[in-house]
Amino acid sequence: MGVRRYLASFIRYFISGGLATVILFGTLILLIEEFGINPTMASAIGFCLAVIFSYFIQYYWTFKPTGSHKRFMFRFLLVTILTLNINTGLFWFLNVMEKWPYIYSQIFATGTVFLLNFLINHHFTFKSHPIRQ
Repeated sequence: MGVRRYLASFIRYFISGGLATVILFGTLILLIEEFGINPTMASAIGFCLAVIFSYFIQYYWTFKPTGSHKRFMFRFLLVTILTLNINTGLFWFLNVMEKWPYIYSQIFATGTVFLLNFLINHHFTFKSHPIRQ
């Protein structure tokens, strides 16, 4: 893949990731401020909602892979489990152990997971497979 295509994928990922981040933060703030949900639980719920949106926008717009939809979804779920644990673990550590405000904890966790997610999704999750003949 050429540098221009790689950069174009990254820009689309940045935009789609930004929209998913709005979903995550909106859910986080709503659940904490309006419903009094535990911040770590609210972070995990927001992450999961963002992931549902993220899969479809990444599949159809960001990476546009060719190959088995079932394979891409399975891989995406594996990566999501990994990144959910990283996101939630970082959030919990910063918010509970280090006493950071929840919003700063989420910003740091999201920033950490963002680049990792792009690299894994680009090189593994949505890597197109040649059609076998």
